[in-house]
Amino acid sequence: MKLYVIIVMDTADGPYTWADETCPAEAEIGASQARHQTGYATVVKCIDLKRTTMVQVILNDRKIGMISHANLDTYLASSKATITSRTESTIVLKG
Repeated sequence: MKLYVIIVMDTADGPYTWADETCPAEAEIGASQARHQTGYATVVKCIDLKRTTMVQVILNDRKIGMISHANLDTYLASSKATITSRTESTIVLKG
């Protein structure tokens, strides 16, 4: 999942978050509205939430803990485990 954060580049007080959206088109519309209402430039930044979230790992029917997506890739590369099912919050491994 991606989150699009609208940042107003306020020259007097410093940048601040105006809003966040899950749709890039809605974020661009929001950025345009923020520019119009504040008179300041805006920036839309994309954050990939999958890279920062943790998932529950179940190995051979036993919960082994939480792991980040990045660390999961490293773990799978160094083990004989294979993914049998996967959701946004849980990964089931056999191996």
